[in-house]
This record gives sequence, C-alpha cells and structure tokens, in this order.
Amino acid sequence: MSNSISLDDLVALNDEIAGLVRAGIPLEMGLASWSGDVSGSLGRTAARLSSSIDRGRSLGDSLADEHAQIPPVYSAIVRAGLKSGRLPAALEALATSARNLQEVRSAIGLAAMYPLVLVLIGYFLGLLLIVKVLPAIVLVYEAHPPRAWSAVAGASQWADHTIAIPFTGATVYAALLPPLALLTIAALWWYRSRRALVLDLGAAGWWLNAVPAAGRALRDARTATWAEILGLLVEHGVPLHEALMLAAECTGSKKLVRSSRELAASLEQGSLGTAPKPQLRGVPKLLVWITGVGARPQNLSIVARHVADTYRRRTLREAQWLRDAFPMWLVVGVGGLLVGLFGVMLFMPYAELLEALAAISGQAGRTRP
Repeated sequence: MSNSISLDDLVALNDEIAGLVRAGIPLEMGLASWSGDVSGSLGRTAARLSSSIDRGRSLGDSLADEHAQIPPVYSAIVRAGLKSGRLPAALEALATSARNLQEVRSAIGLAAMYPLVLVLIGYFLGLLLIVKVLPAIVLVYEAHPPRAWSAVAGASQWADHTIAIPFTGATVYAALLPPLALLTIAALWWYRSRRALVLDLGAAGWWLNAVPAAGRALRDARTATWAEILGLLVEHGVPLHEALMLAAECTGSKKLVRSSRELAASLEQGSLGTAPKPQLRGVPKLLVWITGVGARPQNLSIVARHVADTYRRRTLREAQWLRDAFPMWLVVGVGGLLVGLFGVMLFMPYAELLEALAAISGQAGRTRP
C-alpha cells in the first residue's frame, strides 16, 4: 500500500493510456516511449506495463499484476471500458473524479495551513505562560496557593520533564510531544490522502472522509463515476444487472457495491417495483426508479449521464466551499478556542490572586485599631 503511485501519477498514467487508445497507437510502444520521459515510480510502472502487454497479456491483466502500485479500482474501470467498447470514455470518467479529488485535497491543505500555524504559535505562547509567567506569580503566596495555581505548577513541572527516546539514548522535553504529534498527523494526512488508493475499497479513503465536506465530495465523485460507467455499459448492450455490479466495482465504495448488488438481485427477481428500497444507500433514487419501471437502455443511459453530471457539479461546489468558506470558519474556530484557553489560563488564576489580596486587605482593615 505504501508503494502505490500517487493520485497525480494515476491521473497522468490514465491520460496517457486514454490518449494512446484514441490515437490508435499500440500501448506497448506508447508506454515504453512514455516511460523514458517520466521518472520515479510512475516511469517504472509504465515500463512494466509496456513489457507485460508486449508479452501478449491484456491491459486488464497487466494492470492486475501491478496491484501493489495501481489500485484495483483502476483495473475495474479498464475492464468496464473494454466491456463497453469505450475505453477512453471510461478512463475520462475516472480522470474527472480524480481531478475533483485533487482539488478537494488541495483546498483542505491550503485551508488548514494557517490554522495549523496559529495552533503552534498559541501552544508555544501558552507554554511560555505556564513555564515562566504563572510560576512567578505563584511565589506571591506564602502558604498553599489556590487550586488553579497548583494546577499551573503541576503543568510547569510536566513541561520541564524529559522523556527518553527509545533505542537512541537521547531525551526530549515532554512539552514538545503535542506539537510533534500534531505535525505528524498533518504530514500523515497529506501523504496518505495523495495516494492513488484513496479511490480504493481500503481504509485510505478515511483520510478524506475525516473532513466532513471532503467526505461528501468523495462520495459524490464516486457516485458520478458509478453513474457514468453504468451509462456506458448499458448503452453498449451489457445486461443491466451485470452493468450495475461492474460499475460499482469502479467506484471503490463498499456502500455502492452492496447497494448495487441488492439492486441487481431485485431486478433479477422482479421485486424492485417503482419505490426505492431504503437499503439501497448511495444509489441515486432517480436511477433506482427508472430501472424499476423498465426503461429502455437508451433512456437509462441518458438519465445515468445526467445523474453523473449532477453529482460532478455537486463535487465542484463542495470543493469551492472548501476553498472559500472552510478557511474562514477554521480560522475563526481555532482563533476563538485559543483566545478562550488563554483567558482560562491567565485571567482565572489572576482573578483568584486579586480576590486573595482583597481578602487580606479586608482582614487588615478590620484588625486596625
């Protein structure tokens, strides 16, 4: 999984294969030439694909051999394209979804950059407050300080505590662990979300689903791909129950695979009717309805493409929201949280100090003759 090509590389490979097919150039020749112009994992993958096809294996089988580098979803789309006789159109459907996901990922990265800097600055300012400023105020108390100040003293001791790094003999301040963990999570999210396996059935898609709007964009992009491939397959005479399953395999969505399997079984049994079943989650209701009334393949293909366009537009709107509104809300939320924490850390103990001083002053006034 860690060796899989990135989403950018998958789009580049996809565009090259689609261009070679449209131009009628043999794939083994075109990929061999192209692999010399690109470097890294993508170039090596293209060279192996060229060699495999040159030995007489089909494109689908060659892609399946590269399962460690290329997600099975891509192999499923190639099979669907070959089945429909419209391989370039099937590849373009994937390319469109992948580019939309690229835009979503870039929008999230840009939106999170400034709040991440704010959090790190706020953390180190709070650390300075706990380690240097507040302990100096604790010295004002001759006896036991209030509970809030005791907590400050405990936090100060924790920040000065060092932890040994295993197998190195080195030590690191405990106060540095939270920012290091935050930076590690951010770097891991950026790395894992760029893998091509974000389109697959595995857990990699979780890295986009962790952001609510991005999760909706991912689901809409998968639904658009499903509808687009379904329209291609039905248009070229593939039986509907087979087309449903093959299209679902092209999305990388377990929910769509289960719903498509249920929809295909209902169609074969003739028990679907005109009302969408509640368990067909993720399947557009319009397509469920039109398959239930027994529409002609030509009409079903037109509706499927309309649904695909609708969900692609939704994906673009969600990417636009992530790019325009998400940064503002993220900054407001993070900034408000930091201000609140600083208020609790500084002003509440300071208020207790003033109350203690006022109490001492009152007692002195009552005992004065």
